[in-house]
Amino acid sequence: MRIVSLILPAFVVLALFVAAPNFDLWWVYLLLLGGTEGLMFLLHSIFKKNTDKEYVSGYVTCVEHYNEWVEEVRRTRYERDSKGNSHAITYYEYVTHPEHWQECYNSGHIKAISREYFYFMCQRFGTDLEFFQTYHTNCVSGGGGQRCHWNGNEWDTTTATFKQGYYNPILNSNSIFKFRDISKEEVQKYELFEYPPIVDGEQNVVCFQPDIRHQYECKAQAPQDDIQVLFQHVNAFWGKEKEIHVFVLVFDAKKYGVETAEIQRSHWHGGNKNELIVCIGVDERTVKWSEAFSWMDDPTLHVVIQGYFLQNTSYDLIKFAHWLPGQLDKWKRREVKEFEYLGTNLSKKSKIWLFITSIALSAICIYVALKWL
Repeated sequence: MRIVSLILPAFVVLALFVAAPNFDLWWVYLLLLGGTEGLMFLLHSIFKKNTDKEYVSGYVTCVEHYNEWVEEVRRTRYERDSKGNSHAITYYEYVTHPEHWQECYNSGHIKAISREYFYFMCQRFGTDLEFFQTYHTNCVSGGGGQRCHWNGNEWDTTTATFKQGYYNPILNSNSIFKFRDISKEEVQKYELFEYPPIVDGEQNVVCFQPDIRHQYECKAQAPQDDIQVLFQHVNAFWGKEKEIHVFVLVFDAKKYGVETAEIQRSHWHGGNKNELIVCIGVDERTVKWSEAFSWMDDPTLHVVIQGYFLQNTSYDLIKFAHWLPGQLDKWKRREVKEFEYLGTNLSKKSKIWLFITSIALSAICIYVALKWL
């Protein structure tokens, strides 16, 4: 269907030219051919990107304040004199760029913050303000700013999670790496997890099934004892170096066995390229089963995690959060380029839209030919 969709408008234009050749208007046929095929290939290039979304985390390394500055902008307007001749008149406008504050993450991301939050973070860092100069094109006044660096203490900074796109060649492929589609009925039957949303800049990466959330999701007063915060720190402080993002999914072992982890894996289509997903089944605060999955072709880390929960059957994710970073030397994110041989594959929805667009463009060509050619 994809190939037919791509060549159909061109075939229609050529057929119209053969059926009713008008050599004086050859350029119209050429315009129709180039325009329709250009649109089709543009749409096809958009659909074939196979863009997926992944999560990356980081921590604040510094906060910055940029002073207000004024830019001199050269403008030109045209006026006519009494004889009707047009003359260019050059003049200048002065544009004021307001001050702003931002925080910078080790992941390379930047977020806007308020003035109050800037000074709050400076106080939290406990480091001196550093003044810096800035270069702005056509700046006539103002500029420069102040920066406050993180002091290096893990608990004196904040973390955040960001969503970004990446090329996923496994999407829409028919390879052995593709996972089966999980129906809505199965999602409800096994109470499978969806990816947690990012709320106020951060994401809960430890997820609990509804019936056991109140029992196992314990909020602590100190961040060092909060399960969510601990794993957010794992992602933030190890995410960039190891190219990893960890999720922990806690299942009710009274209702679901270890096979549920494989169903969850299919539901998330194996996870994203940087994800390590750890699934555990708990009952009466005891870990009954565990399973881990990722894109890695070396299962060593998965086996080590399973071995950890075989030896540590008492439910204690705080202990696990402290143990896991020491095992990340066994983690190696698999490169997307390893799957490029799968080629270009479009989803069923993309193929349908490509075909509909092809039919519409072909109909437009026929209309133009019958009316004007």
